[in-house]
Amino acid sequence: MKRTCTTLFLILFSFYIYANGTGKVTGADTNEVNTLNKNAYKSRLTNPNETIKYANIALTLSLKIGYNNGTAEAFRVRGIGKSYLNKPDSAISDYFEALKYYELSLNQVGQANVFNNIGNLYQEVDYDKALTYFNKAEVIAQATHNNELLAKLDLNFGNVYNHKNSLTLALKYYISCYDLITKLNNKVLIVQCLQNLGVVYFKLTEYDKSEKILLQANQEAKAQDLNSSVASINLQLSDIYLSEKRYDEDEKFLNEGQTFAKLANNERDIYDYTKSWYQLESQRQNYKKALNYLTELFKKDSVTYNTNLSTNFNLASQEKEHEEKVNIATDRYSVIDDQCKA
Repeated sequence: MKRTCTTLFLILFSFYIYANGTGKVTGADTNEVNTLNKNAYKSRLTNPNETIKYANIALTLSLKIGYNNGTAEAFRVRGIGKSYLNKPDSAISDYFEALKYYELSLNQVGQANVFNNIGNLYQEVDYDKALTYFNKAEVIAQATHNNELLAKLDLNFGNVYNHKNSLTLALKYYISCYDLITKLNNKVLIVQCLQNLGVVYFKLTEYDKSEKILLQANQEAKAQDLNSSVASINLQLSDIYLSEKRYDEDEKFLNEGQTFAKLANNERDIYDYTKSWYQLESQRQNYKKALNYLTELFKKDSVTYNTNLSTNFNLASQEKEHEEKVNIATDRYSVIDDQCKA
């Protein structure tokens, strides 16, 4: 019976390879997929549309040659690109596809990265759900001594507690993140951590410290062509200057940041810039300009409300769908396994 099961496995495996390509997977093929995925990931903070473009090419090639790890990473990276374009319901679909292929490959580190990405999507809609996914990722990261992922998770734990206004906890995680990433010299993560530290110090009304940190983040983000990061950092600088009635500096950083937001094609940041311009012109008592921005905000708010309702529903429904698929696959495996042991 065991020989029959082994033969059946080999037949099914051969069919799988044939169905997914020529069956002759070369190192050059997998290297090309890996390079495309790396290039896609690097573009996420500069041009997320490029991220999706490269990920789609990697996905087509990896599916053709039956390279599961490459397929998983292509889905994951494409999901990241979509999340930066503020398309969370589409992003989570890609993340669950990535998870499926990483599970097929028994790639735990890949699964941990996806758990981290899913947690990111939940950060602003369900804090507890976000923490659940970050905790899943942390277990694997600690077991595999993956310091880079641990640094990302510290950053994301900090973000959740920042959203919850548990500022002492947020600061603790951000400082832990900064200590780890400076040792790793991950410049992108350094920018993101500095940005979030600046936000916490602003909330603690330590404006001088917040401004100093955010200006440093701004310079480092521009040096690395991180358009999305510059746009987000400048919004936070705007909050400082508005609070201190430093209107000329506020205008300067709004103009600069809005340009980067448009380069990154980030709808959320573009919306936030409209809101910041409204606040600035209101405080300046330029009521005609302020009214124009307010009109824009009302139009965008109705769209955003409907989008948020849709996002909350889709995140939950797609998660449930994935769990059902996993349960079905587990049941089928158990039946085959029992037959083979008989």
